[in-house]
Amino acid sequence: MAYITALIKTCFSLIPENKFIANWKYFEKLNDGSVLWHGYLRDISEVKLAEQALFIEKEQFKTTLLSVGDGVISTDAKGNILLLNKIAEQLTGWSLSEAFGKPLGQVFNIINEFTRQKCDNLVCKVLETGNIIELANHTI
Repeated sequence: MAYITALIKTCFSLIPENKFIANWKYFEKLNDGSVLWHGYLRDISEVKLAEQALFIEKEQFKTTLLSVGDGVISTDAKGNILLLNKIAEQLTGWSLSEAFGKPLGQVFNIINEFTRQKCDNLVCKVLETGNIIELANHTI
């Protein structure tokens, strides 16, 4: 079996990974010592091109967000931090590596400029409702 596995790995190493995906069901050793492969190859070159394009687009978007002159904090659908640009790091006192995965309210809070009391977490409201919500007057 080790010989068959080595032979298969050698044969499949000739197939470009970004072009095809193989799924073998089983192998049959023939009387002459050769191996008959039962399975299929599927062309995935279009999928790989789409993945590459998506990766490039994501990187360009990330570069844009990181270079904005305002503080930018990005969260996942649960409100956990995924990205802080340099300005946001300076404003919050947190580095991206420290803040990554933490709830936004643990890293950044909006407060009333007069009372210094925390305001409601608007990110939670936006994520719950899907609506654009403006800051109230006198918030910082």
